[in-house]
Amino acid sequence: MNKSIRKRLTFYFLFLAVVPLLAVGLVVLGLTLTVQKKQALSSQQDMASQIASRVEDHFHRLERGLTLAVSLAQYGQPPSMDRLSPSETMRGELSSLMAIEENNFEWLMLVDDSNTVRMTFARRPMEAPTPPTPVLEAAQALKPGEVYGKPIFDPDTGECYMIIRRQGAGEKNLLAVCRFAALQHMLASVNNDKERLYLVDSEGRLMLTSSRSPITGPTSFRPPEEDGISRSLGGDLSLMATRSFMLGDDHFTVVCQRSLGNTMGLATFTLLSVFFIVLIALVSAASLSYATIKRIVRPISQLVVTARAVQGGDITRRAEVERGDEIGELAEAFNSMTARLVETLGGLRSKVNALTATQQRLQQSEAQYRDLFEQASEGILVINPQGEIVEANSQALDLLNHMDGHDALQGRKLSDFIHPDEFERESLEAMLEALQEGHTLRREMRFITDGDKVRTADVGATRMSSGAMRFMFRDITHRKRMEEELRSAKEQAEQANKAKSMFLANMSHEIRTPLSCVIGMSELTLETELDEEQRDNMEMILDSAETLLDIINDILDYNRIESKGLTLSFTKFQPDKLLAKTLRGFATQAARRSTTIESHIDDDVPKLLTGDPGRLAQIIRNLVSNALKFTPEGTVRIHMGVESIQDTMATLRFSVSDTGIGIPEDKIESLFESFSQVDSSYSKKHAGTGLGLAISRSLVTMMDGVITAGNNPDGGSTFTFTACFSIPEDEEEKTEAESPAPQPAAAEEDREPPLSILIAEDNKVNQVFLSRFLEQRGHSVQLAANGQQALDLLAVKSFDVILMDIQMPEMDGLETTRRIRAGAVSGLDVKIPIIALTAYAMKGDQQRFLAAGMDSYLSKPVNRTDLSALLKHFASGDDAGQ
Repeated sequence: MNKSIRKRLTFYFLFLAVVPLLAVGLVVLGLTLTVQKKQALSSQQDMASQIASRVEDHFHRLERGLTLAVSLAQYGQPPSMDRLSPSETMRGELSSLMAIEENNFEWLMLVDDSNTVRMTFARRPMEAPTPPTPVLEAAQALKPGEVYGKPIFDPDTGECYMIIRRQGAGEKNLLAVCRFAALQHMLASVNNDKERLYLVDSEGRLMLTSSRSPITGPTSFRPPEEDGISRSLGGDLSLMATRSFMLGDDHFTVVCQRSLGNTMGLATFTLLSVFFIVLIALVSAASLSYATIKRIVRPISQLVVTARAVQGGDITRRAEVERGDEIGELAEAFNSMTARLVETLGGLRSKVNALTATQQRLQQSEAQYRDLFEQASEGILVINPQGEIVEANSQALDLLNHMDGHDALQGRKLSDFIHPDEFERESLEAMLEALQEGHTLRREMRFITDGDKVRTADVGATRMSSGAMRFMFRDITHRKRMEEELRSAKEQAEQANKAKSMFLANMSHEIRTPLSCVIGMSELTLETELDEEQRDNMEMILDSAETLLDIINDILDYNRIESKGLTLSFTKFQPDKLLAKTLRGFATQAARRSTTIESHIDDDVPKLLTGDPGRLAQIIRNLVSNALKFTPEGTVRIHMGVESIQDTMATLRFSVSDTGIGIPEDKIESLFESFSQVDSSYSKKHAGTGLGLAISRSLVTMMDGVITAGNNPDGGSTFTFTACFSIPEDEEEKTEAESPAPQPAAAEEDREPPLSILIAEDNKVNQVFLSRFLEQRGHSVQLAANGQQALDLLAVKSFDVILMDIQMPEMDGLETTRRIRAGAVSGLDVKIPIIALTAYAMKGDQQRFLAAGMDSYLSKPVNRTDLSALLKHFASGDDAGQ
């Protein structure tokens, strides 16, 4: 203790004596350095400015001398010298210039405009009658109008030269070559131990130095960008000041250098003074601290001896009080404390007895708590605020697969057992902080056991009164595994359904392409001269192809309905015209079967409705087609009436009755199920897939209606369904059927005007069918087997309409359309009508084609009536947009 107090007091004395003096000394030293640096730098800047001005004035004086000589030669000779020739006059002028010692010209040359030297004067004609070759070449390379050339070094002697040129009258030009060494006296005048001067050109080459030793060759030295302390030519730190001046297009820099030792003399003296002052302060502080410590430490040592005796059990021992200062008061306080201690010990004995009884009760409570803790059905972990495990019951050890017991688990971090992915949602620190704030945690978490197995638990955590957190969890790994297996099975089913949809789309395309050829060529053949047997054969081929097309459409619709991908569109339509248009397509089929089709519409049916006319027509077609199939001869009646009208909503009732064979009673309930048929045996008389009525029921349900079937008392069957539609506010508004859009039911007599049509189609049979049909209609047709051929034809020929197949080799129809719309074909109207002809008929195909820039869309097999209506529409100059 003595030693510790002595060290601290000594340190305090020395610190208080030395640090203030040292701080003041450093401040004075810094100020001295700053002032002396500024004074020295100002002196060097003045010196550099003087030298720069003298060198610049020297070269300007030489230039003026050359200018005067040229001017005298230009004005000719004076009258008193009329016997001298012009050359003699110039020679006299040059001799006069060379005779002036201050001019420092090494050579004077008279050259013509071709840079040929006509006359040369040398200051030392015996030693150097002509300039060195590099200097002469540089002088001749000067262009007219340039006054100063760049400094040139003679590689043999290391001398540096400056060239001055003045333009004379006619073809005379005067060149002067000066040695930079002749300016040595200007820099040598300041050569002393303090400053050194350098002259540097714009390329960093050393021209002159104040040193007496000559420059023997080019030496590179970059002057500092700012005045101050930087590296000198020798590489050491010096105080540098620079001043620049211009000669022609080049700038030169005068550098004034002074060593730091010469600059900082006063600062050195200041540093030594501070050192001696601090040394004296250290000696004084050490002496004072020794006297003070001796006075304080001895009574404290006696007090320490007394305290140790009391610590050993002698509580009657008292400290000696020698004086009334602070140390004396400390001794009296110590004596008072020991007296109080004697009184307190008596009371502590009774309190210890009471605490012993309380401890016994706590032990009993702890035993009960431990039983509940260990026998709990859930795993329990007690975590301290630092995230460390304090306690764990048996269920927790089983979950964590920890077989080393409770003690080995204590002190480990809870984060060691939590799966790392759980921390992406929330860190353990954030969870513990929320629990400390009184929140309750309830979530599913994954744990990593000691065997590196992953288990999932349902976790609940709360804050305990002690400040620790209690985590209770139940193992749900098996349940989560079952959920994951169910989720995987669901995803596999969805992938299988998606694969099925893609398969149906591809099969639809592959079947529609040849089917389009069969239907098209059949229709064309039927329009030729055929005998009765041939016509019957072709009609049977056409009926079979159309039946196959209906089957394909039913399969696609059923797939859309099953995958929830079928949606209704809502447009305005006239129900009477929709029914007439739909039944018109069955006229030929009914005539061949000797069956009559009758229709009736009640007067209270609204003239204009809003709904999906296409799907409504599909339901009617399915029911009528089914009625014709089972009515070899007789009548099929279609009735449309009103079920109810409320505000702007109308529910219509449709019924399709026939006089056919009827429906067995045991088949009525299953009639609307998928793939269900009245006769599904191998000997069945009527063909079908069993999808038409199932699709109709789905469509009716989407229209908020119901569909039923039953037998008529006098034979045959009746199918009835309802559907809901909205009533537009203005029934006079144009409907979709009356709009400028193309109508499939265009009459054959109402032909479109002749058009020039480009057909982009890779299938040869489709090419023949389309070209023959269009040529019969009076159009001119050009064929292209792919998109690139179509672009080539569009570049050389004008067309009115393009029929574009989607799937073609080399370049498909979508890419071809995009290029046309982007203006890739020069001179082509980018708004030329483009009609898509494709075997793709899945959901979204039409929107995809229109989005690519096509104006309209027809699915294969192509309906000739629909195609004629579209061509007539575009011939009128309208925009189809569908």
